Amino acid sequence: MDIVRSETARRRREDRDSHAVTAAYVLEDEAVDSAVGQEVREAVETLSKAERDAISLAYFGGHTYKEVASLMGVPVGTAKSRIRSGLARLRTALVNAGIDPSMANTATS
Repeated sequence: MDIVRSETARRRREDRDSHAVTAAYVLEDEAVDSAVGQEVREAVETLSKAERDAISLAYFGGHTYKEVASLMGVPVGTAKSRIRSGLARLRTALVNAGIDPSMANTATS
């Protein structure tokens, strides 16, 4: 009987410790995500309004270059240039802030 109680108590401790470790990792991930999110917001603020709008329409709105151009009332080449230059400036700002832009997708998953 003592062996059964001992084993049950051990399992409870392991489960409790496992949950505590998981909670610590979740809090750490949330803190990192928050800090990275702030850096990204600051980097986005460095873009021109035209670059922000074009990127927002393409990446968050799911629009094609042609649709972005139509919605913004500019030629397709101009829409492409705004998106490309904006993304390049974002990458530079994030790298300068110490964030590896290639890790952005894994940080949120």
